[in-house]
Amino acid sequence: MIGRGLVSTDHPVLAHLVVTRRCNLACEYCSEYDHVSPPVPLESLIERVDRLAALGTSIVTISGGSLCCSRTWTKSSTAYGAAVCSRD
Repeated sequence: MIGRGLVSTDHPVLAHLVVTRRCNLACEYCSEYDHVSPPVPLESLIERVDRLAALGTSIVTISGGSLCCSRTWTKSSTAYGAAVCSRD
């Protein structure tokens, strides 16, 4: 995976998706997250992941807030990501 990314320059090597800023923690050192921003709608995230897959992106990381704030969202996005990774 990484080797292909280094050899070929016709596709993105890495994409990072920040899917939510919402967090149910109150870490004193953190100023990145908040309690009011909604997560990216699952449909939008699926479109973005599909586009990254079409571009041949080698690595996609997901982060942001506390994904545990929405267990349904977390399960759905994880299942979809696994399905995309198993293509081809």
